[in-house]
Amino acid sequence: MSEDATTWYELLPDGHAEDGAERYSERASAEQAATAMLIRRPELVCVDVAECRAGSEPRTVGRISGTQPPAPSEAEVDGLHLLPRGQPEC
Repeated sequence: MSEDATTWYELLPDGHAEDGAERYSERASAEQAATAMLIRRPELVCVDVAECRAGSEPRTVGRISGTQPPAPSEAEVDGLHLLPRGQPEC
């Protein structure tokens, strides 16, 4: 399937457009670049891939998410069920 010459894909770090956004002619290339951007910029939560066409608004067609924080260890949550429950404040 060939892409239309008037269609391109832009990367939107954390869902926001940037001046000089990276543009790609194919969606797969844009998604690979989004993954690379997350590696280069670990402060990002996600990178959206927007499909752009001449004369129309950009449309988000994909989102690549960054790494999630590690889950707590078993030792950290082991005794949580033993914590005393107080009286509700309301």
